[in-house]
Amino acid sequence: MTEKYSLDLLSKSNPVYLSLFVVAICEGHQGHSGRPIEIPSIYLALPICCSNYFQASFSNTNIKTGIFSWLTKQQETIYMIPQSIRNTSKFTNSAIQFCAQARMIEINESGEVSVKKNGHKALTTQSKKSRTPLKRAMNFGAWISDIGDSKDLFSALGIKA
Repeated sequence: MTEKYSLDLLSKSNPVYLSLFVVAICEGHQGHSGRPIEIPSIYLALPICCSNYFQASFSNTNIKTGIFSWLTKQQETIYMIPQSIRNTSKFTNSAIQFCAQARMIEINESGEVSVKKNGHKALTTQSKKSRTPLKRAMNFGAWISDIGDSKDLFSALGIKA
């Protein structure tokens, strides 16, 4: 039991593995809205989409569910998101840096991130088991693209700047 937990923790702190979540949330956002995602919004990918705690909240959801429908069902756990972002921010930083260095993403002068060809390729080569959490991140990226900017998104999640 401890060995499985250790392996899970190790994989969830690996920038290469976590870079897939960065690409997935960017891909979902960009694919749904046609716009790049703002960097602050990417910090939601790991604590929400990669976490086992929120995993059940994605059952019976799809790309059409939408952020507000999902949030309505998450009222009892939404208070955990700010602390979860703080707990995972250094891992998100490393994943974003890895993605940029590997040319999986491109960051423009406004702090918006778009997926490049290498990023698309990385997502399509994943095993079926890996695709489930990545699909959550892609759907979540699509959902949050309906809100507008990061400030409005974080406000909807009850996170103060």
